[in-house]
Amino acid sequence: MKILRFSAIALLMVLGASCYSTDKIALPAKKKVAILPGEEGKFLKVIYESNRPGKVRISLFADHWLLYHKRYIGSRFIQPFDLTDLPGGQYQLEIQTPGGKVEKVIEVTDTKVYEVTR
Repeated sequence: MKILRFSAIALLMVLGASCYSTDKIALPAKKKVAILPGEEGKFLKVIYESNRPGKVRISLFADHWLLYHKRYIGSRFIQPFDLTDLPGGQYQLEIQTPGGKVEKVIEVTDTKVYEVTR
C-alpha cells in the first residue's frame, strides 16, 4: 500500500511539474504576412508583422522581369502598391523575411487585382 501511495504521489508530482514547465517553452516568433487586394481599382497592400525586427525584401516580377524591389528593416510595415500602370496578366509577388520566403501569384485585370491561389 505504501508503494502504491508513493507511486501515485510521484506521478502527480511529475504531471504537475510538466504542466507548469510548458509555460517556459520557447515558442517561435510570431510572423505574419498578409496580401490584401484593394476593394476598388488596381491597388494592393502587403502587411508584415513580426515579434523580432529583421530585414524584409519585397519583389514584384513579370515573368523574369523585376518590376519592383524594396527593402525594409523593422518588425512591422504596410506597403501599398498602385498597379494602375501594369497591363492585365499574372505577376509574382515575393516577400523574403528572416523566417523564410512567401511567394504569391496575383492577377491584374483592367479594373482589379486578385490573389491567385496555388
